[in-house]
Amino acid sequence: MGHKVLVAEDASSGFACELSNGLRKFVNLTTVWENKSYYSVDYIDPLSKIGLENLPNESNGIIIVGAGMYKRLQQYLSTSSHDSITIIITDSWFMHESDFFNDKFKDYNVFATSCKMPFRSGYPTKEYYQPFDLSDIEIVKNRTLTLSHSPFTQSKFLQKGTDYIINATKNYNFDLITGVSWDESINRKAKSHIFIDQIDYDNPYHKGEIEWDGGIGRSGLEAMLLDCLVISRGKFTGIDIPAPPIVWCDKNSLGDILKHYAYSIEERNKVISLQKEWALKYLNSEYQAKRILNI
Repeated sequence: MGHKVLVAEDASSGFACELSNGLRKFVNLTTVWENKSYYSVDYIDPLSKIGLENLPNESNGIIIVGAGMYKRLQQYLSTSSHDSITIIITDSWFMHESDFFNDKFKDYNVFATSCKMPFRSGYPTKEYYQPFDLSDIEIVKNRTLTLSHSPFTQSKFLQKGTDYIINATKNYNFDLITGVSWDESINRKAKSHIFIDQIDYDNPYHKGEIEWDGGIGRSGLEAMLLDCLVISRGKFTGIDIPAPPIVWCDKNSLGDILKHYAYSIEERNKVISLQKEWALKYLNSEYQAKRILNI
């Protein structure tokens, strides 16, 4: 497979730090982050380098995480040599400029997270699910039924429908996990029983411009590995990977769904088991790395 390059805005983009660890098991890899991680997860891949000046001039293939990252690499790509280019679409930037990026990506190997797949209609694309290794996290649930939701900062509230989720959970023990490190977020999430990923997409800078079908984000994928029942807006079918067994909802059904699974413990645990089984198989770093490398 020769020498490969992985580059992303930071280690948390598409949780590229775990993808990097998976890729290293199969290829000679140079991993470069443009910036330090906002989530303080650089320690997960200690062999990575920070700063685009560390990018090599040639490789047997470069893997770029994020449409925004691709756009910022235009000058570099024009002066460097790579046998192949693989794009992993994980960011909302792509949703706002999908026509531009789809034209640019037509000769590349393209992967995309589930919520970006609708914007790749008509273009060959494989699904990408962020890999995680949470096997060292102690999972001890609170004695009181706990619901949680984890927008990283308040700037994510509109995008995830956080205010609506707060209102829908006012009669429950609810943990709003925001403004904390990734490590704290993971450990608090491990104590909850039900996790609500997102309920809407509302970006004030692009209001009305995007029709978003919903999907499952990184926070929801993490929660499946932490034995939470995961609820999110939307519904989609798998392409080459089966769709995760999420409890899908919308604004109108969220309240009834919460009530059902809050009191139907047996059914809740059954779905949790199915979600955990799916997550262990498809969120494995080696599994995702082999798909990216086509081996």
